[in-house]
Amino acid sequence: MIFPEKRINYSLPDIKTNYCKEAPEMIYLSRVRNYLPAQGKGIRLGVYQGECPVGTKEAVQANLTRLETVAEDAAGHGVQLLSFPELYITGYALNPPLVKELAESVDGLSMQRVAATAKANKLGIICPYPEKAGKSGETVYYDSIAMFGPDGELLLNYRKVHLFGQAERDNYISGYDENNADELYKVVKVFGFPVGILNCYEAEFPELSRILALRGAKLIVIPTAADYFYTLANGKMAEVPYPDATTCMIPAHAYGNHVFIAYSNRCGWEEVDGKSWEYRGNSVICGPHGKHLVAALPEETMLIADIVPEDFGRTHPEGDYLEDRLPQTYRILTENITVRKIMLNIYAAKWCPHCRKSISYLKEHNIEFNYVEIEEQPEEVINKIVEVNGGDDWVVPTFELDGKWRPGKVFNAEELRRDLEEMGIKFQ
Repeated sequence: MIFPEKRINYSLPDIKTNYCKEAPEMIYLSRVRNYLPAQGKGIRLGVYQGECPVGTKEAVQANLTRLETVAEDAAGHGVQLLSFPELYITGYALNPPLVKELAESVDGLSMQRVAATAKANKLGIICPYPEKAGKSGETVYYDSIAMFGPDGELLLNYRKVHLFGQAERDNYISGYDENNADELYKVVKVFGFPVGILNCYEAEFPELSRILALRGAKLIVIPTAADYFYTLANGKMAEVPYPDATTCMIPAHAYGNHVFIAYSNRCGWEEVDGKSWEYRGNSVICGPHGKHLVAALPEETMLIADIVPEDFGRTHPEGDYLEDRLPQTYRILTENITVRKIMLNIYAAKWCPHCRKSISYLKEHNIEFNYVEIEEQPEEVINKIVEVNGGDDWVVPTFELDGKWRPGKVFNAEELRRDLEEMGIKFQ
């Protein structure tokens, strides 16, 4: 440990980063004092970054066993709150059949084991997992994060609201529900310290960090599965890599809200169905002055930092971003304005007469669409179309709009218009 000689209130406290390797399999990067933060004044945070198995029941058990080992080790370093990467329990690179096979309820066996680990080690645990739940009489799936307190009690079960990309929309539904809008973006206290949670892609929405800061969060923890290039749901390779949010967005959001933000990523590779994902391994704990306190390389790492707001002085001689807000001028932020252009996808075949009639109908009504030749698609896309059409075989034309599906039917203009309007298409 490196201890401070003097704390300077107008800049970073004089605490050096300790780069040391305590075991061959784990790198430890710490920025801590020789005593724990005072109750309610701060918290010692641990962020685990590792390469983990994916997509099998054996992988789940291996990841739970690793979680128990890491938690015990973290407790030995005085960690009071420990975070793991997005969908840690199963691995991130899942498809719909694997989600249905491996997802569990928040009170299922895996989360019971995590809760017991938190209680045994007297620390809080942030554990992401695929959640199986009931909604309106149906079984649905969420990209969820459970936070357990040091007594093993569930403090928060956050369901990802802003899903990223088509693959996530195929696997999960959004955690947003008009009946629970006020329940989103909660702040809970761990060892008396206010903590908020976001999930991966949500790190990049400035509104969300601001909401948590306004609700009193002093630390925002964001489990993620940020990678480089990857195969899209349509089978094509992404044209650009996933961005590194730790270079500008996370520091900016930490600075703009005067909060600590931890980005809790995985490293290494995952392979499912012959496809592979390489993760950035860019976990970081960022201070309220927008500077990295500790940052990982792409290797198995434990980041440990004392999160103490009083160690950091003002960022301006006067003025405060939160206090000086004028919400009455921000009305456009809450209006339902479509910025992202959502395209209607039609999965069809050139030889299909009902497909040709449907396409002609769309063109006649100036409805923009993306044509997808079904027989040229990879197996997972075919399987999704089969599932949408009842599970026996694919049927065309099948329509999709922002995660809403219309199975293949014989062409009927009136029926097609009605179905598309229910999906959200506006006819002129």
